[in-house]
Amino acid sequence: AIPLWGGVLLCACSTLLFLTLSYLGLSYLHTIVGGMVAIMSTCFLLECWMSPPDVGQTITGTLIPTLPAGSESIGVGLLGAVAMPHNLFLQSALVLDRRPARNRRSISYACWYT
Repeated sequence: AIPLWGGVLLCACSTLLFLTLSYLGLSYLHTIVGGMVAIMSTCFLLECWMSPPDVGQTITGTLIPTLPAGSESIGVGLLGAVAMPHNLFLQSALVLDRRPARNRRSISYACWYT
């Protein structure tokens, strides 16, 4: 287990690394983030292969999702811990680096795809 101070240090170092990569150019940042997504996807597929889930329960859970009583706070915590920081910091940094031309078509295109 990583102690709290170690987690804070790890988070600070990774944040500084991403900020440094953004100064080098977006292609480096895209490559690193894409590589991390590829590693996570590979690990997920390996886990599914090593301990295959029950197909019937997977389909049922996909079509009729349920939450056990008292687990709402866990779901909100996961959403807040995983989705929100990435969306707020990385996406906003990427959008700021790509300023559209000041015409109606470019602005509507930028709004639609970001």
